[in-house]
Amino acid sequence: MGIRRAYGVKSPQTVYSWIYKYSTTLSKGTRLVVEKESMDHQYEDLKKRNKELEAALGRKQMQLDLYEAILKVASHELDIDLKKSFGSKASEQK
Repeated sequence: MGIRRAYGVKSPQTVYSWIYKYSTTLSKGTRLVVEKESMDHQYEDLKKRNKELEAALGRKQMQLDLYEAILKVASHELDIDLKKSFGSKASEQK
C-alpha cells in the first residue's frame, strides 16, 4: 500500500516535500522507485523461509519431547533421577 493511500495524501508532491524536508540522506530531485515484483518476490521468499523455520522448530520440539519422555522412562526403570544425576556429574567434572 502506498503512503499516499495509507495516509490519505492527495498529492505526490506532498510526500516528496516531506521526504526532502525530513530525510537525512535524500536531496531535492531524488525519486524513490520500488519495483513491486521485486518486493513481492522478497516477501514470498521471506514467507517461505519463515515456514521452513517454523517446521524445523516443530521438529526440534518433537525431538526434545521424545528425549524427555525417554529420560523419564529410564529414570523410572533405573529408579534414579537421571536429570539430577547427570547434571551433578557434569558440574563436578568442570
